[in-house]
Amino acid sequence: MRCLLLVVIQSVLASETFGEIILSNKAQHTHTGETVVLSCKYPDGATRIRWRNWQGIIAKTSNVESKHTVDQKRFKVIADHMKGEYNLKMSGVNQSDSGLYWCEMQIGGEITQQRVTLYIDQYGEIVLSNRAQHTHIGETVVLPCKYPHGAKKIRWRRWQGIIARGSDLKLKNADDRKRFKVAADQMKGEYNLEISDVDRSDSGLYWCEMRIGGKIMQQKVTLYIDTNKDDELVLSNKAHYGYVGETVVLSCMFPRGATKIRWRRLKEIIARGLDLNVEIPDTRKRFNIVADQMEGEYNLEISGVIPSDSGLYWCEMRLGGHIMQQKVTLHIGKFFFENVVI
Repeated sequence: MRCLLLVVIQSVLASETFGEIILSNKAQHTHTGETVVLSCKYPDGATRIRWRNWQGIIAKTSNVESKHTVDQKRFKVIADHMKGEYNLKMSGVNQSDSGLYWCEMQIGGEITQQRVTLYIDQYGEIVLSNRAQHTHIGETVVLPCKYPHGAKKIRWRRWQGIIARGSDLKLKNADDRKRFKVAADQMKGEYNLEISDVDRSDSGLYWCEMRIGGKIMQQKVTLYIDTNKDDELVLSNKAHYGYVGETVVLSCMFPRGATKIRWRRLKEIIARGLDLNVEIPDTRKRFNIVADQMEGEYNLEISGVIPSDSGLYWCEMRLGGHIMQQKVTLHIGKFFFENVVI
């Protein structure tokens, strides 16, 4: 009886456990931020094909099953029925993506697995140089990088991710894409990063990295944005009041000769010239620059204001080598209605 019970339990476990037959078991290496493709081949007649990891089923047929919205955007099945391929493509990989994956399918009544262990290797095991570079707000700075003949996968990085790969910028922010530029010279072995109109938020560690002879090399540069005593020259500091749902106009006057005029908030640039630098679509619809060069006006119009619009804004410009600010603190109130009995 005990023996029969054991047989029954083993049978149940076998029916619930995938991958009793392992067709392949290999390792695959990549790096943070890269795109990787895990391959899977299947023969004619295979059924119930899927990708799995220890967390569960990643994909069935062409549908990604991940519960995380971010993973649904990064994971994609690349299937080719003619070639018998059912590959899993992962973009923007990070350390949490490392581990065991397997493609499994049913063939002639048996369940088979093709296993891949994904390793996320770290960049910059060998640091060739580590130096500091200083500049000021509004200046143009060039971060240098030299590479020898035979270097591959050259790129500029920052802690947020890859800035540039080859001649392609990987920045999501529209304003940054205008200010950042790769200045490469293959004859001289130069792969420099040029940043124009630098801002406080540009400060920090950058590194140029490349693969040389199977090893990854880094050239690090820490960018410091020095502050002049004239940077904080505040011409005005006033309050502006509005109510939820209204349209408010924050005014800014500029004299002849003023350059690099912009509206800012917190650490963000809202607008530079007539170009809005607002990522959120709803906010972008509500914000507008109303400029009149003849009158010397560069006003910020906000329609349908909401409580989160409240706070400090400032219009800044460069004039005669100095940076000037006109500050406005926006206060958003609410309408209150009372029942009046007549």
